[in-house]
Amino acid sequence: VLQEEVDITEKDYLGGVVDFTGELGRYGVARATKRDMEGVKRVLASDLMVKRYAIQLQDVVSFKVSKKLNAVFTNTKKMENTLYELTLVMRSNRKTMDLSSTEADAPASGGGDADNN
Repeated sequence: VLQEEVDITEKDYLGGVVDFTGELGRYGVARATKRDMEGVKRVLASDLMVKRYAIQLQDVVSFKVSKKLNAVFTNTKKMENTLYELTLVMRSNRKTMDLSSTEADAPASGGGDADNN
């Protein structure tokens, strides 16, 4: 009865699910910028749940729809990387990346005038 009221196709529904994982990813990145490890883990857990169902659906939907489901895998991988990077930052006790130290450690360019040889 609900499907008749909403009038949504399988492709539209799955497109919404894929978009949902993208929105979850944006939320997860926002949580990571606040150093909210638990929030990022919850986002990843949600992505993994959707991914599990996407894997099952790949065999029963059309190729075109199955191809769209690949975005779920990409979005999940991005959140796994976000969690990994957040873990590294938090364990290093850094608040931000100090890029100025890399410039100071770089060797100076050649000391002589090459044209005088």
